[in-house]
Amino acid sequence: MTDDKTGKILFVKKFKQKHEYEHEKKMYQELNQIQKEEDLKILQMLYHDDQNYKIFLPFINKKLIDMRFQQRQGKKRQKGMKQMSALYHFTQVAQTIQKLHGHKYCHCDIKPQNVVCELEKNVVIDYLIDFGHCQKKNRNETSTLACGTKQFNPHQLKLNEKHEFKEYSPYELDLYQLGMLLLNLIFYFSISNKNKLLIHEKKKDLFQEVITSKYKNNCQDQFDLVFIPEIYDLIWDLLAGNIKNAHEIFEHNVYQLDGAKDVMYHLQQIQNQDKKEWSEYLNVDYQQIIRVQEQNANRGNSHLNLKQQVEELMTSNCYDYEKFKQQYKDFCNKKPRKVNQSFTYSNSLLFEAQAPDVVQTLLYLLGNEDDDIFNQEIFLENENMILQVSTRYKFKDVVIEESDGDDDEQYNQKIIDEAKEVKMNIEIVIVEEKDNQDYRSIVFTNLNDKNEIEDESIYFYNFIQEIQEKLENL
Repeated sequence: MTDDKTGKILFVKKFKQKHEYEHEKKMYQELNQIQKEEDLKILQMLYHDDQNYKIFLPFINKKLIDMRFQQRQGKKRQKGMKQMSALYHFTQVAQTIQKLHGHKYCHCDIKPQNVVCELEKNVVIDYLIDFGHCQKKNRNETSTLACGTKQFNPHQLKLNEKHEFKEYSPYELDLYQLGMLLLNLIFYFSISNKNKLLIHEKKKDLFQEVITSKYKNNCQDQFDLVFIPEIYDLIWDLLAGNIKNAHEIFEHNVYQLDGAKDVMYHLQQIQNQDKKEWSEYLNVDYQQIIRVQEQNANRGNSHLNLKQQVEELMTSNCYDYEKFKQQYKDFCNKKPRKVNQSFTYSNSLLFEAQAPDVVQTLLYLLGNEDDDIFNQEIFLENENMILQVSTRYKFKDVVIEESDGDDDEQYNQKIIDEAKEVKMNIEIVIVEEKDNQDYRSIVFTNLNDKNEIEDESIYFYNFIQEIQEKLENL
């Protein structure tokens, strides 16, 4: 949206469920008050619309997750940031978390996707966003509320049979997620639950060995990841719970490095500059804010191109094109079943689009991964919108196998570097609440043999994560 008077572009966050809107609005209102006294690097809520469940924020287009491809060696591009660049961004987020904790707020969903970056006076400033999981708690209080993203949560943080989390400390969760944030910026790849178990078991050296091996095996040009020891120590101390309070981060020996001292000096200079003023936004008359076209000029062409690409995939790979196309058409005419929110807690992705567009996007992503899906009976013949897919998915992971003894030397590394068959149901559903608002969700169900799920689930979960990343890029 844009302000008709000033031309300023605003970001509008629209909620489908009233309780989610009310919670995040309340968090922003309280944090806005704190920002009058303290420079929190979060986006201020500029306005809220109780009737349509919307909050308005300053618009910043660049997300931290988009900046992870910054490392180059010659013409080759390496995955992940340079370590001092990662520390620069991490430090800004950690400073914000330290201030939030000082006011008894915990973010509980720290990840690169929830940090936006803006160029101000030739420096990059990071702002924390998305306070949907934010909680206000005393330091000794625990919580069972839904929180975080599985990729950035600890191994032991799991849902119980009531779809509630086991008790956890929101403060400790923030610190763990900060460790995962720094690791993710450098390492890039996700950490499997099996390898997260090494953190839980305090296997520091083995964990480093496993992830560096995984990095090399998944980089096309076989790059070696060599951690600066002090940076790895900081990551480990956060993940392993050795750091108990956010202020201890800045007492860590990593900040004695010359490069880290430069980072801190640079950030101090930024803090001494005039604070960014949002008053130009705050005086906006809501009636003067006009709705810009939701789809930008290229959106329609992108949609058309996606449709054409799916058509080309079908034409090139279907043994019986007419049969598959008719099944596809019939499937898109179905209506998704309606479910409550708890149904979508595990292995699901939200997708705000009409069901036929969701199906088209899935076919595009799945077909590019394995074109054999166009010759499978993927459209189940029942009243629900369920795709049953079997695909060959290759993801090199490095896991450990335990042998006799307790020392790290008694663990053997196992490189999984062959394609595995991932069988799954993919259902498109409508999630509705009492206010009759609804949105589409894609729910994935692992169909592999139950005896194999523990060993092979890394493929299933990484496949879902890869689909999610591709969806975000479309």
